[in-house]
Amino acid sequence: SATLFHELLDSGLCRVLCAILDEIVHNSGVTSKSSLHVHDVMVLGNELLPPLPSQISSILDQSMSPFSGGSFGSITANRGFISYRPPSSIELPVTTTTTTTNTATNVDPRLSILNLGTPNTILTIGELLLPLFKTISCVVTASSRQKCVLSIAKIIHYTPSNILEQLLKDLTYSSYIARLLADKDLVVVALAVYLVEMSMEKLPHIFKDGFLREGVVHEMEHLV
Repeated sequence: SATLFHELLDSGLCRVLCAILDEIVHNSGVTSKSSLHVHDVMVLGNELLPPLPSQISSILDQSMSPFSGGSFGSITANRGFISYRPPSSIELPVTTTTTTTNTATNVDPRLSILNLGTPNTILTIGELLLPLFKTISCVVTASSRQKCVLSIAKIIHYTPSNILEQLLKDLTYSSYIARLLADKDLVVVALAVYLVEMSMEKLPHIFKDGFLREGVVHEMEHLV
């Protein structure tokens, strides 16, 4: 519910999750234990955040290749140049319930908090980005890594452009994305492609050149 979501944010849950992830990264030598902890933490983290649009979720659920004509927009990577055309059919971030007689569409209550809250609300959630990226590199269990990247995708998806630029300014974001695109897990790759889409749509003035310098364009060319 929106009330519970608001109470969890006010109680400092995001900072607690950051502290747990930082501790997991620090003690990453105990791989199996770390993966178990990450899985538990990310189950909570993903429940905290609203879902991605249903078209994206369906692609991930089926573990499809992101280049098989799904709901992603058109990304072109050719000879050191990357361009992005937004998808025409991506739905608004809502939950839809269908019955045999009618269709009812209800906005996820967590979105109301994000849309009506202060910028500090988004900034607080955005503090998870760096711990999440660090955690991906030290955890080997596929489900844990997927949940980390999914949480990142949710944060990027629901963060307005001006706040996103502030969140990413001190991160080596493009390098992180390039590594995700080179992953062997198709779910991780699909999420990475979606992150490229969102980044190009929201901050093209930064990532048009940043993705070229840090190898994202190269990885996209390799995939397509």
